[in-house]
Amino acid sequence: MLIPFLVTGGPDVGRRVEPLSVDATVAGRAYQHVEVIVEEVGGGRVRVWLPLLDGAERLGVLRRRAGMGLAAEMQWSLLPPLTFACREVTIAAALEPAYEVAGDTVDYAVDAGVARAAVFDGMGHGLRSAQLASLAVAAYRNARRSGRSLTDRDRDLPGPA
Repeated sequence: MLIPFLVTGGPDVGRRVEPLSVDATVAGRAYQHVEVIVEEVGGGRVRVWLPLLDGAERLGVLRRRAGMGLAAEMQWSLLPPLTFACREVTIAAALEPAYEVAGDTVDYAVDAGVARAAVFDGMGHGLRSAQLASLAVAAYRNARRSGRSLTDRDRDLPGPA
């Protein structure tokens, strides 16, 4: 579903906004096909539907429809953009259910000649799971950026040497 974004103080303020179907509306067609669509609305006026992109990720007019718990908020703030595309590689990921994720997360990095991707499962749900996943992603990113492999022992982690 696409949720229209209304400008504060605009002409539609106070009006009940209904979600728009991705499958059966002009807005959905613009979103699905990533194309600009100009729609005549009468009286010489037009409505322009512009797909919003962040790199290769379609943002559309989506926004939150429910509150998000602290664990899910941690996970979403940790994520890289959920899609990336260049001539050599395309990467896409999703986390579901969006408002209840806690320990499941993904990460990737694309450098000249190499793409790296990782999937993490923090075991369980809630804040502890989100904290574990955050630690795992931070350790993974640190090792990757330092040029170490996943099997190299990190001196900063607790445990026997």
